[in-house]
Amino acid sequence: MRFSRSLLAASVGVIFAAGTTQVMAQGFTLYSPDIGTMGTAYAGAAATADSASVVATNPAAISRLDGVNVTLNNTLILAQTDIKNPVGSAPGTNKGDMVPRILVGSAFITFPHVLLDNLSVGLGLYAPFGLKTNYESTFQGRAFGDKSTVTVVTFQPTVSYAFTPNFSAGAGLTVNHLNGVLTNGISPAIPNATQELDGARNAFGYNVGFLVTPIKDLNIGLTYHSQVEYDIRGNVQVLNAPITSTPYTFNAKGRGNLVITTPDSLELAATYKIVPTVELKAGITRTNWSTIGVLAPKSTFSASGVSTSVPLPAVYKSVIAGTLNAGGSSEVVNFEDVNMYSLGASWQVQPNLALRAGIAYDESPANKKDRNVRIPTADRSIYAVGANYALSKNTNVDVAYNYLHEANAHISRADPTKGIYQADYENTGHLIAVQLNHKF
Repeated sequence: MRFSRSLLAASVGVIFAAGTTQVMAQGFTLYSPDIGTMGTAYAGAAATADSASVVATNPAAISRLDGVNVTLNNTLILAQTDIKNPVGSAPGTNKGDMVPRILVGSAFITFPHVLLDNLSVGLGLYAPFGLKTNYESTFQGRAFGDKSTVTVVTFQPTVSYAFTPNFSAGAGLTVNHLNGVLTNGISPAIPNATQELDGARNAFGYNVGFLVTPIKDLNIGLTYHSQVEYDIRGNVQVLNAPITSTPYTFNAKGRGNLVITTPDSLELAATYKIVPTVELKAGITRTNWSTIGVLAPKSTFSASGVSTSVPLPAVYKSVIAGTLNAGGSSEVVNFEDVNMYSLGASWQVQPNLALRAGIAYDESPANKKDRNVRIPTADRSIYAVGANYALSKNTNVDVAYNYLHEANAHISRADPTKGIYQADYENTGHLIAVQLNHKF
C-alpha cells in the first residue's frame, strides 16, 4: 500500500492559507467593512469618521463621533470566472464560476465620554478574512483543489482618546475565530478518492490608529492591523482511497494541525475638502503577505481510525496508518508583500444626499509560479460608486457598488501523483452593499 502522506498533509495547510474568492480582497482578506468608504473604492478609509464602522477602519476616529452610534451593514458578493485554455492529465470539465453568492455582514457601536470627557469606546463584529469556492464534481483540476470554505470572525473592543480636538489615538483588541473546511481529489487516476479537512482555532491580535487634522479640512489617518498567529487543529479524512495491489479501498480519520500567521497591514489615508461640498480622498495600504511562505502541516493517523471496504487482517490497518504518518510534507505558497492604491471623491449634492466615486488598484500576493486553483487571482482594478442619504437628523443610509476586474491569472501546476493542470482564469466580480447608521 503506497498511498502518500504528502498529498494529505500538504492539503491540510491549504485550507488555512488558500487564496481569495475572486471578489474579496487579495490574499484572502476581505475589504473594509465600512460601506461609506466602499463607495470611494476604500480611498480615505483611515481618515474618515462618518459612522461606527471606524472601530475597524481607524480606532482613533471614534473620538470624532458624537452620541452613541450604531452601524449595521451587509455586502452581497457576486463572482464570475471564465476558465480558458485548460490542459490537464485527466479528463474533466472547466465550468468556472465556482464561487457561490456570498453575503457578508458587520455590526458596530460606539460610546462617547466614557469615564473621561476625551475617552470613547467602541465594539465591532466583522469578518476580516474569508474564502468560499466550490468547483463542479467533474472539475479537471480537482486533484489540486475542489471545495474550500474559510471564515474568520472578529470581535473587537476598542478605546479612543482625543489628546486635542485635532489629534486622537485609538487601539483595539481583536478576538478572532477561524474555521475552515476543504475537500479535494487525491489523484486524477482515482476519481472517487477524496480528502476532507476541517479545522478551527481562536487567536488574538490588535489594531492601532491615529487621526490628525493639521490644517482645516485636511484629515490624515494611519491604521495598523497586527499579525495574528493561529495554531490550528482539525480533522482529516481520506475517503475511497485504493489499497495498492488489491481491488479494495480504505477510509481513514485522523488529526491535523498547522501554525499559520495572517499578515499585518498598514494604511495611510487622507481626505481634503477642496470646497465645502466636495471632498477628495486617497489611501495606500501595505499588506505583508510574506508571512505565509512554506506551510508545514502535520497529520496523525492511528489504526483505529482506518476502515476497509471488506474485512482484512488487522495488520493492513496498521500499515495504512503507518504509511499515512510516514515522512514530511509542505505546501509552497510564497505569498508576496503587496500594496493597494485608491483615489476617490465625495460630493454633497444636497443637504441630505452625497454621491461618491473612486478607483483602486490592488496587487495580488499570489506568486505567479506558485499560483494554483485555490489562489487563481492576479492584480485587480476596482471601480466604485456610492451614495449616502439622510432619512432623518440621526439616521442615514450608505449604499455602494464595486466592479472588480483582474488581469489574466495563469495556473500551471504539476505533481508526480496529481498530474498536471494548466489554465487561464479571467475573473470579475460585483459587490453590492447597504449600511444603516443611527445616532442616539
